[in-house]
Amino acid sequence: ESIRERSSRDEARLATLKADLSVEEEAREVAAVEAAHRRGEHDQALSELAPLQEQLAEQQVALQQCVGEIQRCTDSRNAAREELERRRSWLAGARQELESTRDVETGLERVLAEAFQVQGQLRLEEEEARQAATVGTAQKVELAASEENLAKQSERLEKAELQSEELRAETARAEQEEARLKLSVEQLRHDQAAGGGMRRNLEGELQMLLAEA
Repeated sequence: ESIRERSSRDEARLATLKADLSVEEEAREVAAVEAAHRRGEHDQALSELAPLQEQLAEQQVALQQCVGEIQRCTDSRNAAREELERRRSWLAGARQELESTRDVETGLERVLAEAFQVQGQLRLEEEEARQAATVGTAQKVELAASEENLAKQSERLEKAELQSEELRAETARAEQEEARLKLSVEQLRHDQAAGGGMRRNLEGELQMLLAEA
């Protein structure tokens, strides 16, 4: 009677271990599916990161070009100012010289016309510089937006990599637990085999006793 009870308990243990093994197998499959999903997100984040990096490089090149244009306009404006100062100095000297000549009015008008021309050129250069500065500001705004998008994509990529590491760790733990359960099942089968042999011996002895009686 005790051997049968033990055998029943062993069978119950075996059924429980099989159920646990099935649950662990399902958990490992779920973890594998989740890991594949995370790898897909990781690859998507990488594919989205490359265009942003290219866009950032283009914006940086455009910004450098804009800075160069601003510098050119600034240099041109400074040169125009220097020319205007030179013309004004010359005009001051010319006024003194023309005071003693009959052509004072004609020479003065000519000098004034040249001065006005230089002033007009200076205004044109200043307007070009303002336009270049406006374009440079817009380029800086776009560059800042691109850098922000790049930072967000990098953060998403880091999160995806961290989650992938966690899933790999969970998968490793599930595989270890599966190996442990398999060892337990093998041990239980061995115990059942040993118990079955003992039961057969006892039954044989019982038959012999009954025959002698």
